[in-house]
Amino acid sequence: MPNLAFSLMKKQKCTHKGPRLVKTWFNQAGRAVRRHQNRVAKAANNFPRPVESLRPIVQCCGIQHNVYKRAGRGFSIQELQAVKLSTLRARQLGIAVDSRRVNKTQQGLDANVARLQEYMKRIVVFKKDAKPEEIKAAVQLKTPLPIARHEAVITTGKLSDVPKMDVYTTMHKLRQDRILSRNAAAVKKLRTVHKKK
Repeated sequence: MPNLAFSLMKKQKCTHKGPRLVKTWFNQAGRAVRRHQNRVAKAANNFPRPVESLRPIVQCCGIQHNVYKRAGRGFSIQELQAVKLSTLRARQLGIAVDSRRVNKTQQGLDANVARLQEYMKRIVVFKKDAKPEEIKAAVQLKTPLPIARHEAVITTGKLSDVPKMDVYTTMHKLRQDRILSRNAAAVKKLRTVHKKK
């Protein structure tokens, strides 16, 4: 068909077969209530275990958002090694593990190692043959390990105190440096070709 709007699926939906091809979801609100009830029941059943795994602190992606911190997928192997934990033992203790993650900064590594150490201080692990009296005697800490949101420090001053800057030349130079670093291999190859000639 020349016009893509009249596709085969739309043609079928317009015929007598239409109602069978359209899926309805009238019980959406009821399902949401049921999911909430299931989550509450699961948390009560797993008590005193935590509801979710412990997640690391990571920086958001992109130049626009990388000043903000959020919960990541899992702790890296390097962070677990600093606390002397294997991946299997970490998962047993309710710690999320991401084997693909790589630490790019020392500050991020130190922050997550401190987070793991704090968690290991708080956690109480019972043996299989623990008595019910021991389990009841244990004190459960209900304070979470939140990710601290640092407030932006805004300073004020006179505009006359700020030195004048040529914005265009600075931005142009940064852009040129980025282009040169990206095309460094190609430029090197061209120079070798010209030298041979």
